[in-house]
Amino acid sequence: MNKKNYIAFIPAKGNSERLKNKNLFPIGKKKLIDFTIESAIKSKIFDKIYLSTDSQKIISYVKIKYKNIIIEKRNKNLCKNHTLASDVLFDFLKRNKNLKNINLVYLQPTSPQRNYNDIIRAARKYHSEKANSLISVCEEKINLKFLSIEKNKLINILNKEYITMNSQSLPKTYITNGAIYIVNSDFFIKKKHFLINPCAAYIMKKHKSVDIDTIADIKKVWPRLK
Repeated sequence: MNKKNYIAFIPAKGNSERLKNKNLFPIGKKKLIDFTIESAIKSKIFDKIYLSTDSQKIISYVKIKYKNIIIEKRNKNLCKNHTLASDVLFDFLKRNKNLKNINLVYLQPTSPQRNYNDIIRAARKYHSEKANSLISVCEEKINLKFLSIEKNKLINILNKEYITMNSQSLPKTYITNGAIYIVNSDFFIKKKHFLINPCAAYIMKKHKSVDIDTIADIKKVWPRLK
């Protein structure tokens, strides 16, 4: 695994709809954003670590506490509640055209339980499987027997074989947990999304997959972050 082929991208907008100044929210002696920055540094796989933000508070905090973090000032238009992660990363790559054929590791600050070992293992899996992308997931039980009604007729939405299978025989199902996305920059510019086949999966425990959005989420993860 060549360190020079990996860069970290940490998106950290200033405003948050439900939890004010979420990325600078104190958790013990740290801020929420610290867990992701420290994990990225400790993984030692990155040639460069970029942080994208519109917040002067976050810029000041990171500049004082950390060395060698490259701060990208984000346009306010890309800091709205409906802004997609793919739009933020696409804009970053368009403005940094020198980042060709680079493996981008997208690390949201709202996944503080994702540690440096998770980053290393995910990058190794991405590399060993020769994937074009990788997405972290956790197991989630989903009803695979969903049906739809069209023109008064039952239509199977998923595999028709699932309808008569017992629950023990059904395949395991997973959802993205937002902790780690890895994608080749050249493929991302062409496709503008994270799931680019072949796409590897990095499976994480459900208790490590809490995405911080509220005070309740903070209370849920705090015992494991001490």
